[in-house]
Amino acid sequence: MHKDHQRYAEACTFPGVLDEVAIEQHLTAYLKALGVTRKVQRLPAGWRIEAHPSLARYVDRVLDDFAQRTGRKRVSDALDARDALDARDARAARAALDALDARDARDALDARDARAARAA
Repeated sequence: MHKDHQRYAEACTFPGVLDEVAIEQHLTAYLKALGVTRKVQRLPAGWRIEAHPSLARYVDRVLDDFAQRTGRKRVSDALDARDALDARDARAARAALDALDARDARDALDARDARAARAA
């Protein structure tokens, strides 16, 4: 077996050992070769976008660029629309429950009136 194939097989073993310094160096060199300036940083397990505002801004710029190039709506716009539909559906469901409650209350009043009439 060729030595590079052996290195490749070892690199594909999961879970493997990550050489974080080497990864950062190679990513930095790759970005430099592309002529791109980016901050290279490892995100810890359980990370949240709110903890990385510069990353959130970059993601927004990428999504805006994608939307502009493709003529598609931003994902957040689609989510806003879905949230609005969900809210409308929730209001309709609430109105239906209120109507059922009102009908139940009216039925209870009718039953009470019928008992009172029978007792009289």
